[in-house]
Amino acid sequence: MRRSWNKELLLILLIVTLALGLRVWGVGQGLPASYYPDERHFINRAMSFGTGDLNPHWFHKPALYMYMLFIEYGLFYLIGRAAGFFTGLQDLARLYINDLTAFLLIGRFTTALLGTATVWLVYRLGRRMYGWHVALAAALFLCLTFAHVRSSQQVKADVPMAFFALISFVFIDRIRRHGRWQDYLWAGFFAGLGMATKYTPVVLLIPIFFAHLGFLAAHRPFPWRHVLHGKLFLAPLFFCCGFFLGSPYNLLDPYWIQTNLATWFQPGLAATGSAAGFSLIGTVEKLLQPVVHFARVILRDDGLGPVMGTLSLTGMLYLIDRRRRGDWLTVLTVLSVIYASGLLFGSYAEARHFNIVYPLLALGLAVLLVDVAARLVPERRGNPGSLRGLVIVLLTALIVIPSARAIARYNVHMARTDTRTHAKRWVEANILPGSRILVDDYCVPLKMSPRRITELLAEAQQEDRAGPFTTHASAYYRYYRETVEEPSYYVYEISHPWWMEGDQVADALTLDSEYDRDMGNPLKTWGVSSLETYRSQGYRYLITTEDIIGRYRSGVQPAASPAFVRFYRQVKREGRLLQSFDPRILRGPGPRVLLFEFPATGEPSSPESE
Repeated sequence: MRRSWNKELLLILLIVTLALGLRVWGVGQGLPASYYPDERHFINRAMSFGTGDLNPHWFHKPALYMYMLFIEYGLFYLIGRAAGFFTGLQDLARLYINDLTAFLLIGRFTTALLGTATVWLVYRLGRRMYGWHVALAAALFLCLTFAHVRSSQQVKADVPMAFFALISFVFIDRIRRHGRWQDYLWAGFFAGLGMATKYTPVVLLIPIFFAHLGFLAAHRPFPWRHVLHGKLFLAPLFFCCGFFLGSPYNLLDPYWIQTNLATWFQPGLAATGSAAGFSLIGTVEKLLQPVVHFARVILRDDGLGPVMGTLSLTGMLYLIDRRRRGDWLTVLTVLSVIYASGLLFGSYAEARHFNIVYPLLALGLAVLLVDVAARLVPERRGNPGSLRGLVIVLLTALIVIPSARAIARYNVHMARTDTRTHAKRWVEANILPGSRILVDDYCVPLKMSPRRITELLAEAQQEDRAGPFTTHASAYYRYYRETVEEPSYYVYEISHPWWMEGDQVADALTLDSEYDRDMGNPLKTWGVSSLETYRSQGYRYLITTEDIIGRYRSGVQPAASPAFVRFYRQVKREGRLLQSFDPRILRGPGPRVLLFEFPATGEPSSPESE
């Protein structure tokens, strides 16, 4: 027994080490910049807490992960102060403005560690529910789940949320087994912490209730009088406590209820009110649509991949078919998340949105694999246990090899220099500081000149309405102006109203409604002017990408955004393609970055660029 335990311990330590290595491998992508907009949101909010205002004023994501980053950044400052690296907060601000490397790495390492801890948790859960063979296989499957590895390398809330949700599920399973009052308490509390990280774990209240019914069902006759036992109400009570402790301003700031919570229910109410009558076929289609979309997402290469994805879905069906205690709870939890995602995201859901269910899919797949091995090598005299173990190892290897190769290729690719970083270095080496440059949203992260920052600071000071993007804008621009280092440029961002895709977009859009001000920064000018207007203002360069230009060539955007279509046609016709940074040539990540130069007003235009 001791020898078997030592072997099991060695194997899980190897799996956890592999999980950590794969996740840490990719944390340096894009440095010293971030090319994922959400990463800057989390870092900016965490840093804004340093002003003494702990209200994030932005509720697209709850605040727990931001508070975790804030604490880590505070420790980073204190350690740097003790080591003599920082002499004051001004030095921290200078580093934050000019080089995000340390802030990105701290956040990405945090996510990677939580992702690795989730692999350990799925092993512990699987061992108690199904035994050590299933536990080890499930841990390895999650370790090599492409979507989970990729999400664990970014400063985003999906993996931290899944970590808290899996802890909650551990206690949900204990409710089914033992029904102790502390299990209800902790199941609700950790589900609340999960929701304080990202809203999805609110659906865990459903499996908590059914785990309660499952515990009661073990008694004969069924104790109907205990269905609404006081223990059951501990779960929602401590769920609220966990949510409030992790993200208190969701409940303290009415802005969240006005702009976010209320809009969740409006589409559903509208759909309900517009139903003309009952249709069996239509009802079935609506019930199947979230499941079909979920299957499509996880079968993609950026999800679980075709092999692991197909077998994971088969594992869920197998759990339903074999009808054993505990299996139904796993399947019910997965279905709850699928339908909640369908309600919240519709057909928009991405692979990262399902991180909460990847551990449960890994368990279902592991159960299927171990049971198949048991049928291939049944227990009888002459069949040593090591033979079944060898079959499990071989089957597991066949399943994970495609995913392992995809993860290795992705990490190698993302470790190379991004095309936007190449473009930034070229601009800083070849274009005079202070030059006026048009830059498309989230393209090349050039530093803004003090003159441009002063103008933005004046606009921020005139803004009299607090909001997600305006509350701390003045403080940010003051630090920016005081600490920015050369080379810097007079940068004007061309902002695309992404949340209005398909809607008619004017040349210059003012964000007046609360919804628009919640989705976009009202201190920016959304929309685009004519190229003649920009040239008359002294702009000589435009940095954009082939993806952005292509967006206005096909689909719904050309008809809805005539100003953008007209602008990019003018750019192609009148601009000179000064430099191109092609990922196929540079063999790195990122889009094809295009740098156009325009003649000054009065100079002849160049022939149409390629």
